[in-house]
Amino acid sequence: MNISVVIPVFIENTFQLDLLNKALDSISEQSISPTEVIVSDNSIGADWQQKVKEIINRKEIHVKYIANCNTFGAANNTNYAVDRTKALLVHILHQDDYIINRKLYEEVCQIFSKNSDIWLIAQGRVGDRVLDSKFNVTTKFGFNELGGPSSLFVLKENYINFNPNYRMLIDVVNFHEYFLKIGNPYILEGINIQFSIHDNQLSKNITSKEVLLELSDFIKEYNVPSSEIEATIKIIKREIHHQRLLLVASLMQRKISVFFFTKYMCLSLVKALKRKIFN
Repeated sequence: MNISVVIPVFIENTFQLDLLNKALDSISEQSISPTEVIVSDNSIGADWQQKVKEIINRKEIHVKYIANCNTFGAANNTNYAVDRTKALLVHILHQDDYIINRKLYEEVCQIFSKNSDIWLIAQGRVGDRVLDSKFNVTTKFGFNELGGPSSLFVLKENYINFNPNYRMLIDVVNFHEYFLKIGNPYILEGINIQFSIHDNQLSKNITSKEVLLELSDFIKEYNVPSSEIEATIKIIKREIHHQRLLLVASLMQRKISVFFFTKYMCLSLVKALKRKIFN
């Protein structure tokens, strides 16, 4: 079993270059080398592309560089690169994440050699918090404990293109599609991937309105049943602002009643007020 690693890149500053450098180093440290590493560079401007090439040229591992200026957005850039892979397995490693477990590729190959008809999630951590890596009804709505796309391993023949209509929900919508096609993911436990947190992340720069519209579009496009929406809203304990956005989006799509909306919106607002007072 062999692995193609895809790194979709969009560089705007030197901090992001440093993160890309760390991601490449973490691949170099693997106990078995991947068949290929493809960097698909969606950066705007020849200067940034040249800096990416300079980092790649300093590495011991061979990296295939693709200047991909004509395909815009993380989804299209990722799909473009995966189309050009040669190995049986695909791992998408985002430029701001890196691998912690030096035997990750070795362990993943062993798992897929026994059962290839799976999609695998490598457990990781965000900052210092280890993710639960549980897949349930709440995941598809953005209450995500699986991590970003960097946690995903799948056979190329089973690869599902990222949907370019989503930005904030790009990973969880993709996970939902794998669930519909293959079923629940195989979870490789342990601290395997480090998911970075920084001010340049999309989650720090996207507006509530954009998230609301994506949730509404997702509910409509995938015809998400009311029972799953209501179950999610009842379960959520932490991300109460996102919970309120889901309530509004569900009401917009007429998936919940006005009574249900009013009840849980009031509960959410009370919870937020308590946190503000007691914290």
